[in-house]
Amino acid sequence: MTLDLLTPDDVERFVSEIEIEYKSTLGLILSEFDAQCLLYSKISTHLRHSNHNRMPTRVPSVFASPLHTEIKFLDAQGHLTIQPDITVLDVSAIRMDKSNPNEVILSKGFAFSGSAFVVELKFCKNRKGLDAAFANKIRIDCEKLAKLRSRLYPMTESPTFHGCVVVFNRTGVICEEFRNLQAEFANSETSKVIYATAHTEPAGGA
Repeated sequence: MTLDLLTPDDVERFVSEIEIEYKSTLGLILSEFDAQCLLYSKISTHLRHSNHNRMPTRVPSVFASPLHTEIKFLDAQGHLTIQPDITVLDVSAIRMDKSNPNEVILSKGFAFSGSAFVVELKFCKNRKGLDAAFANKIRIDCEKLAKLRSRLYPMTESPTFHGCVVVFNRTGVICEEFRNLQAEFANSETSKVIYATAHTEPAGGA
């Protein structure tokens, strides 16, 4: 089953709304977790307005929310591959009981094998702006999401995996490496880089 509860366009719109407020309230985001909470709230409101905030799981009498944080994605050996900041899941692929002996229920009490949309967040608070070292951290996240898709979501199978990396920058200064990164992943279904800044002037180079 494909997942259409959240799209990159939705995330871009929510980030733009946060950016407008951020430009007028510099202290809106003081930590990466602040950014996560703000975006989570936007997505939660979106799902609630579309009546998708509460849906049946693989056991129809058991309901769950599609929106979560810090969900662990494991490979076939049970090893952690990534733990995204925000994940929207296909709730119909969630199981929270042990009725299937062949299915591993995680220590947190659920198993999941369906479509997902994930968001990784980065917050650059450096007064000198977003430099090459920080751009490399963003690249690592982008590549990690791409690898996760290739390992757990083969293109020939119906469950789908989409994602993006959202970057909030306290200044308007960005480096050439970050510009190149944005261009490289501009059309990526798994790792599109969505950028926002508190700075009101055009972005400058680092």
